[in-house]
Amino acid sequence: AAMIEIMDRLIGDALSFARGAQENPQQVDLEQLLSEVVGTFVNPVEYVCVQPEPRQLLLGVSALRRVLQNLLVNGIQHGGSVRLERSGTRLSIIDQGPGIPVDFREQVFQPFFRLDEARSTTTGGSGLGLAIVRQLCQLQGWKVWIESAAGGGTEVVVELRPPEPAGSG
Repeated sequence: AAMIEIMDRLIGDALSFARGAQENPQQVDLEQLLSEVVGTFVNPVEYVCVQPEPRQLLLGVSALRRVLQNLLVNGIQHGGSVRLERSGTRLSIIDQGPGIPVDFREQVFQPFFRLDEARSTTTGGSGLGLAIVRQLCQLQGWKVWIESAAGGGTEVVVELRPPEPAGSG
């Protein structure tokens, strides 16, 4: 049964990925969107806004939702507590977990790559969470990378650079 559940999850991941990949960007109130995403979690997720400008951004809403949900779920699974910080178009998901060694910070974005085999089966991740995050970000023209959080833990940074206006350059 476990295998079927895993396949199910993979298919679910692939479908929601495909949906996020094909959407048209829309004007969105970033504060509102972030509060909404944070509000969907049972575990409390702290949200801090350092710089609220720009208020409106043109972006793929379900892609961003999906990216944030994946990253926050990861943070909760591996770090226990997680917070989302926003400074302008830079979003940071910070957890208090063991952190990710520098050598692995690119590899964790590979499909099915796992830092710790034992951990993966118990938390039940499909191993696609970060791969999907990376792909969605690339499609939307965002950057995503991993840093060490101040005071230990992991900080995943998503930089939402607004898409270039058509006709420029």
